Amino acid sequence: MEENKRNKKEKNSQNSFLDSFKSIIEKENITDILSELLKPGGLCDRFACQNRNKIKMNQLRKFFSEFKKIIKKANNTSKKDNSDYEKEIYKLFPIIAYNEGRGLIPKPFAEILSLILEKITENKDDEKKRLFYLKILDAFLTGLIGYMKKYNPKA
Repeated sequence: MEENKRNKKEKNSQNSFLDSFKSIIEKENITDILSELLKPGGLCDRFACQNRNKIKMNQLRKFFSEFKKIIKKANNTSKKDNSDYEKEIYKLFPIIAYNEGRGLIPKPFAEILSLILEKITENKDDEKKRLFYLKILDAFLTGLIGYMKKYNPKA
């Protein structure tokens, strides 16, 4: 009975992270978004605190490295030919699913990554919006790595 309560509470908390992330990224101002993601007590801080033993730092660094490559390609790609980095984005969906299925990343982390990737792919014709969401993704992963180290320094 006690374990059911704990699981239900954890599930509600995980859903609230996704809902919070959705509401944050719908804002127009990048400064407001970054503030809510990165400040102490912000979404990255709270997410890292709650998931400190559920995300392997090695997996987090792998995702971070892949996204950095995509961001670099996006910044170096002309507006007319974004297919180069677009292919890389689509390849990440099954990688996220695989890592979630193997238990290497928790479901809320997979959902947040998938959500932001969907936002990026939805805006095929608006390169400015795509770069906007790539910046959010970069900030989220950067903040998460920092706060994960804070809460799990030996990882």
